Amino acid sequence: MNLSCFFSCVLPTANCLLLSLPRMDEPEYLICLQCETPTYQFDYANGKLAAIVCTACGNDDVSDFATEAEYDEMS
Repeated sequence: MNLSCFFSCVLPTANCLLLSLPRMDEPEYLICLQCETPTYQFDYANGKLAAIVCTACGNDDVSDFATEAEYDEMS
């Protein structure tokens, strides 16, 4: 890996590594409130949960998911 390119390139090139990092306000995972399974794949738009599907039970209602902190408050 070319580290100088990694730290200095603005536009992607063949020599640059691109990282897709979550925004700091997005949680690492959300908990399905139907089956209490953590779900790691979801979409945020404008700082809000836009789409999610629980891989365990199939729940896709965005209002039925909570962050770890929100879930702990409910317990």
